[in-house]
Amino acid sequence: MNQVIEGIIQKDKMLAEEKYNKKVNYNLKHLKDDEDEDPDKSTLYKCDVDGLTIYLAQDGLCGLKELKVHSENIESDYKLIREGMFDCLVWPAYAMSINQMRYAKYRDRLDLTLIDIQRFYIFVKPDTELTLEITANIFKECELGRSYVFPHTFYWLRSFKNFNDFIKDRNLGAFVDKDENDQFIAKEWINTESSEKGYFKELLRRVENYKTHKFNFIEV
Repeated sequence: MNQVIEGIIQKDKMLAEEKYNKKVNYNLKHLKDDEDEDPDKSTLYKCDVDGLTIYLAQDGLCGLKELKVHSENIESDYKLIREGMFDCLVWPAYAMSINQMRYAKYRDRLDLTLIDIQRFYIFVKPDTELTLEITANIFKECELGRSYVFPHTFYWLRSFKNFNDFIKDRNLGAFVDKDENDQFIAKEWINTESSEKGYFKELLRRVENYKTHKFNFIEV
């Protein structure tokens, strides 16, 4: 990548992070006032995939409304889930995004989202092109398929080569498990019929693990 372009991209990302942190700090002071601001808005920044400019935006692990329903300590849990979490969960920011689709299909459950992304890599390899056949396979097998087949999202996901690399490069190891071959594998955290509160407690546990061992999931 051209160094000038890379510098602009990094500057955009830094500015997005500043906006994110500012809103998180504001919300921590106004959690009881119902005057919160969405930290994920105005966090748009660019990345480059083989010369293709792709806009990315943040996605929160859990919305504040859901947090207020399930949390026993809203300030502590909000700080855990939001503070220092810029660039944890990020998706291409286009129509019918993964962000929108995962809320519509899974009510933002991250475990089910990652299971679905795992299915994407069954059909898509590093040299796979977005053909009618591939599109049909993704639509058939992936519940979030409508977001995956948008060209910018498709090529962003493809750039990670496979699911294991996606988890490793995005540093999401705390939110998945390992199989017998020491490869990352996505599984349900709780039974889909279990309580939402059970999912919420598991999310908090995994976020704590993510923050404690943030860089330990990255293989050198």
